[in-house]
Amino acid sequence: MVVRLLLLALCVSSLLGCADISLQTVDTQERVLSRSYRVESGPGVRVRSRMDDTTLVLQTTQACQRSSYAEVEITEVREPDEEVTEELIILGLALAPIGTGVGLLVDAPNVHENDRNSREYNSIGPNGAYAAGGVLVGTGGLIALWPIVELFRIAAAGEETTRTTERREEVVDPNVRCAGPSNPKSVAVQLRVGGQTIYSGRTQSNGLFQLDLTTLPTNKISSAISLEVLVAGQTVGEIDLLPVLERQEEKLRQADEELWQRVSQSPCERIGGGPGGGADDGGCRNRRLYLQRFPNGVHAQQARDELARAAKNTRELQIAEEQPDPATAKAVEQAKKVREAQYKACEKQCERSCQKNEACFVTCVEEGCER
Repeated sequence: MVVRLLLLALCVSSLLGCADISLQTVDTQERVLSRSYRVESGPGVRVRSRMDDTTLVLQTTQACQRSSYAEVEITEVREPDEEVTEELIILGLALAPIGTGVGLLVDAPNVHENDRNSREYNSIGPNGAYAAGGVLVGTGGLIALWPIVELFRIAAAGEETTRTTERREEVVDPNVRCAGPSNPKSVAVQLRVGGQTIYSGRTQSNGLFQLDLTTLPTNKISSAISLEVLVAGQTVGEIDLLPVLERQEEKLRQADEELWQRVSQSPCERIGGGPGGGADDGGCRNRRLYLQRFPNGVHAQQARDELARAAKNTRELQIAEEQPDPATAKAVEQAKKVREAQYKACEKQCERSCQKNEACFVTCVEEGCER
């Protein structure tokens, strides 16, 4: 009988279909089986730096890190997460016909026979009571079959699973040498003096960075003692600025001397605004350019003295031409008459040579006669 009920339950379950039972994890236990350490690529930057005379040289590569890994055995206990209210309601409804049917079956022997000639007559009789009880029990059983099967499925759905996984626990050392070749990395480079950034740049795609520190603005480093170097936002070192400043002064003196050598090749004799107006002569103009470039240069005072001397000479010449003495005025007048006579003689010579050819005459006078 029990076997038949189980088979019937399986058939009903197959007909109704079995919905998936959701499970929830109620307990998790972990056990570390083993630990290991690996060197792997990390987010940091590895920097190599050196000074080549006054040139800062940096080489940046991808940093590696040493991490610990654990092999972990994880055991999970999962239990059904299902609402059984519907099954219990249906099961409760099934108990009514089952209880009634059982009552009829139990009371069937006490039911009078359905023989009309009997002294106590019952139209149902014992057989009818048995039949009615059996029908009610069977009907209740069929109604109760599905919720019973579902309740058994839910009760048996819990499970315990065990799996093994590998997990990275922590970074033991964030900056170690990589096992193989390191990849170059382009990152930001900053130079600071007293907390103020005076230079910003980047390493090249091959990770190389080179900068001659003597090209930094002198006015920003002249009062400093050291230069802070930051790579990817992290300080990697400080540089003594004294050799850099000394080299800057040496280059400045050299440039001063080279410029003065070129300037001093032309004498400074006339200042603009002198006799005949006009600008400075080449020598004076070059001395003014020298003073603009090196106002405190080695030859700055000499350039100022020569400009002042040229200005004095220009003023004296201007006064002399504006108020000449009688002898000088007479000599100038005589020279003017001589030049005029020579010009007229030249015109006559051109007239004879060109024989009334106007174009020839004009060209001859312009090219051969000087007033």
